[in-house]
Amino acid sequence: MTGNRPFILFVCSGNTCRSPMAEALIRHRLGASAVGAGSAGLAALEGCRASAMAREVMLEIGVDISAHRSRAFRPELAGEADAVFAMTAAQRNAILSLCPGARDKVFLLKAFARAGAEGDVNDPAGSSVELYRRTRDEIDEALLDIILYLKRRFRLDLPGAPGARRNF
Repeated sequence: MTGNRPFILFVCSGNTCRSPMAEALIRHRLGASAVGAGSAGLAALEGCRASAMAREVMLEIGVDISAHRSRAFRPELAGEADAVFAMTAAQRNAILSLCPGARDKVFLLKAFARAGAEGDVNDPAGSSVELYRRTRDEIDEALLDIILYLKRRFRLDLPGAPGARRNF
């Protein structure tokens, strides 16, 4: 934990679409002071901007990710995190192969989803803006369940609870 707040890490492939959207969405839902959040990519090049379409669909809901710069996943990041959320099962397995001691804190993004909503969050890279919107919304829906997990796991009094399913 960073101070009194947990640090949450989101991981995808290039750290230019899904994980930066997840990082920004959890901050948007909870406020920057409620949890620490970061993101990284298993195949990321350092310093790339979030993709143009990711920036566009996030701005549609009033969230600016233009300052985001990609970073590569390193085992130390998992060590510093209180919870790590991967977008796909293959990414979760890759993280666990690099960080076998982190098994109890590495999850799929949809690990806490209601029945029928679990599974991978597929990469929208190279797809239409509509697919980016659906991916953004899919991530946001998963974050509602993650917020409940964070409240229970870290005994936090967090805003952004499911109840107001969408607040943007």
